[in-house]
Amino acid sequence: MLKNVSAKGRKMVTIIDPHIKRDDSYSVYRDANAHDGYFVKNKDGGTYDGWCWPGTLRTNHLMIIIIRHQLHGVQ
Repeated sequence: MLKNVSAKGRKMVTIIDPHIKRDDSYSVYRDANAHDGYFVKNKDGGTYDGWCWPGTLRTNHLMIIIIRHQLHGVQ
């Protein structure tokens, strides 16, 4: 794929999306939501809810080592 893109004079950029869809049926969200402090807080101390397609999301604190391990399946 990269060769095809490059052949057309275009460049590929990798995007890392730190957002997690807010959906109780999504195990990654459920697991992270069970721990206070895994998601970014708003100024009132509640969990910040953002929006991006396909819906409401939460942004995790990537600086916390536990979350890095959680996202990559490291126990």
